[in-house]
Amino acid sequence: MPDLLISALVQAPFVLVMAYLVNQFLAHLDARDEEWRAFMNEADDRLVERLNALTASIERLTDTVIAHDAAVRGALQRRDGKPAAVRPYRR
Repeated sequence: MPDLLISALVQAPFVLVMAYLVNQFLAHLDARDEEWRAFMNEADDRLVERLNALTASIERLTDTVIAHDAAVRGALQRRDGKPAAVRPYRR
């Protein structure tokens, strides 16, 4: 037999084993793909809920600060009888 044919016959089982292992690995990934996608969708949903809660908190805080600012300006105006000279805070 020629050397090339002998070499091919010797390597054939290793090539078949590698093809089998790759096929099994891809089947494993395919089986876990749905589980992974469900996990990521759940994580995204939780992130959206948390961001919505934080946005609502910031909006409530903004309303509170505006109400406080109006109350302070009104109190200063009632005390002096003239418009309050409150300067905005600057960094």
